[in-house]
Amino acid sequence: MKVVSVINYKGGVGKTTLVSNLAAYAASQGKRVLMIDLDPQMSLTLSFITDIAYWRNNYAKSKTIRNFFSAVLDGKTQPDLLTIAIDVTDPAFYNDGKLNLISSHLELIDTDIELVESIASAKSEIFAKKFLKCYNQLRIALAKVRDNYDLVMLDCPPNFYALVKNAITASDYYIIPAKMDYLSTLGIEHLQDKFKKYVRDYNSKMRTYLKNNPDGAAEYQAVKAELLGVVPTMIVINRDGPIKAQADYIKQLRDQKFDVFKNYIRHNATIFGAAPTGGVPVVLTYNRADVTWRNIIKPEFEALGQEFMKRAGI
Repeated sequence: MKVVSVINYKGGVGKTTLVSNLAAYAASQGKRVLMIDLDPQMSLTLSFITDIAYWRNNYAKSKTIRNFFSAVLDGKTQPDLLTIAIDVTDPAFYNDGKLNLISSHLELIDTDIELVESIASAKSEIFAKKFLKCYNQLRIALAKVRDNYDLVMLDCPPNFYALVKNAITASDYYIIPAKMDYLSTLGIEHLQDKFKKYVRDYNSKMRTYLKNNPDGAAEYQAVKAELLGVVPTMIVINRDGPIKAQADYIKQLRDQKFDVFKNYIRHNATIFGAAPTGGVPVVLTYNRADVTWRNIIKPEFEALGQEFMKRAGI
């Protein structure tokens, strides 16, 4: 099982579009896929459960990632992830694959704050233990369902708080979707700096804790997440590929030794804006009579999906 986080400080960069389409593509190729929506905005959740009233009546109280983290905060036994996962597999699109979703919750932002506060209030002698326990919850839970999935994709909120740190600690890889403009490329460097600082901080606390508590080695592990690559999003295409301004930023990132995906997500507000209302990502179906979708969008997303699966070794 491979765990992949999709992260960016900035909102509106196509993060959820990337998660939903890569996950759906992998499921369409026969893989068993779990998506976890860690963003309180619920964009991923509502891309598959299109009726908010239905979500509220059937899932809000007992089948969200908030239920899992609330149990952590309350000192209760966390629900097994399999019990809060929602099956969104449609045989018409996924063949022998499986697509499950653990939905977000509008109040997840409060959970994020409460997780941070649970560490901040700890006395110095137990700070490292509470730090490690807080940021390992998702990793430990995912380890228990390792035999049930080939791929887990985590849609992270646009920040670097407790939920994102849980995602990083649990992940084998992370992907950064980014618009190819000045502010976005600066944001990638800043995100990388924050990531490296967290890894150093976490691993340092883990070594200190395990030195005094060697029995904890079975529970805590070093963060191992690696950057799988930067995926350019909202690309404007001319006859030769991305327009020059965006192509220059792609080259700049590669010159800075960032691994940039060969394939990208082009700008098409009409198709991407309408896709979630159908509950099926555009890589699988949108409007088969639409020439743009049939000849451009679908083949490009399939190429991106193939590149992703090869990079991640799925």
